[in-house]
Amino acid sequence: MRRRDFISLLGGAAVAWPLAGAAQQSTNSKRLAIFSPSEPSADLHEHSESRKYRAFFAELRRLGWIEGQNLKVERYGREQNVSGPEALATEIVRSNPDVIHVVGPGAVIFKKLTSRISIVVITGDPVKQGIAESLAHPGGNFTGASIDAGLSIHGKRIELLREMVPTMSKLGCLALRFSWNGPSAAALRAAAETAGLPLAVSLLEFGSSEADVRAAVESISRNGANAVMVVDSPETHQKGTLIARLVGEAKLPAIFTNVEPVEAGGLMAYSFDLIEVHKHAGMSGPELQDRLIELGSTLPIIFLTGYSDIPTTVRTIKAGGQDFLIKPVLSDQLLAIAHHNAVLNLKHTRDVVLSHIATLTPRERHVFDLVIQGKTNKEIARAIGGSERTIKVHRHRVMEKMQVQSLAQLVSFAARVGFVAFDNQQTP
Repeated sequence: MRRRDFISLLGGAAVAWPLAGAAQQSTNSKRLAIFSPSEPSADLHEHSESRKYRAFFAELRRLGWIEGQNLKVERYGREQNVSGPEALATEIVRSNPDVIHVVGPGAVIFKKLTSRISIVVITGDPVKQGIAESLAHPGGNFTGASIDAGLSIHGKRIELLREMVPTMSKLGCLALRFSWNGPSAAALRAAAETAGLPLAVSLLEFGSSEADVRAAVESISRNGANAVMVVDSPETHQKGTLIARLVGEAKLPAIFTNVEPVEAGGLMAYSFDLIEVHKHAGMSGPELQDRLIELGSTLPIIFLTGYSDIPTTVRTIKAGGQDFLIKPVLSDQLLAIAHHNAVLNLKHTRDVVLSHIATLTPRERHVFDLVIQGKTNKEIARAIGGSERTIKVHRHRVMEKMQVQSLAQLVSFAARVGFVAFDNQQTP
């Protein structure tokens, strides 16, 4: 299987990607297995009460994958999880579907079981979990989305709770046992230690009953916690409304990681919106840019991608993008590029850009015209004559005279002065 990027938003699009690859090999219906041992199988449907799955299947439909037509969906939910998630995962791999969509922390199980079946995950940090070599080049048979908001998010949640409960002296944590030994839980413990808060921890199993959740909340209260952090997991998502009611009965202020418990009466939530993650699944960078423009946003945009072509770069930059970068990009690099673009935006006023354009020779000006139209070196050579190597030299000189470091910056500055390219006549 070819390598794939982890994408920033997941849903039907990420699942459809390996399905599309499979479709090139056969015109038969494809099989998608959904692994979600915390959720009832009834939720894993297009018309279920779960908004995230309605969004998920709507996105698959938009991308041309329709259950009952060219897609067979096999659901492995709470009812099928009778012998534990490892046994359930083994059963799924043995059935050999085309794609497995893993919901929750079960990705590491599948990593051990198969290197052949395409696996799509919604996960925190896939690199730390060992299921990806890097975000830009995951390697192997995994793709999906990292929705990791950063380990510092735990400190922010504690800070928000402390604002609401200034007398908080012990923090309760309600979490899934399966993921409690992972990197996110370790970061939570470190954040609590930094805040000077001892923890009262209660752990839930996959498929916990209402009595189990009630006992966990009562344990937290009995151990002296005066506020609760409900730690992100499919189990706590699934039982969010119940948890909100029980912590309310126990008079324990709580912070959640999704909005539904708050809608049911919980105090507050702080994290990504899981419904939006699924609803906007598959939205490309240029589509997001178009949407932001529709909303009147003037935020600067830097595109990061695993692959780019010149027409796409030109289109996005003409629409106001600041730069177009090919991954992998280190965080320090990204900050330096953002700072560089900010400085350039100050330096390159209309008059300055026009003065740079005036220094171009007629030949360079013609190359400049065609470059900002999105033409490749080969197309430019064909249009004005000469070899591709010569065109590369002209392009380099254009970049130097315009005092820019990338095609994206060149197009941005040309658009800023309302530059209109020459017609297709030959430049003498």
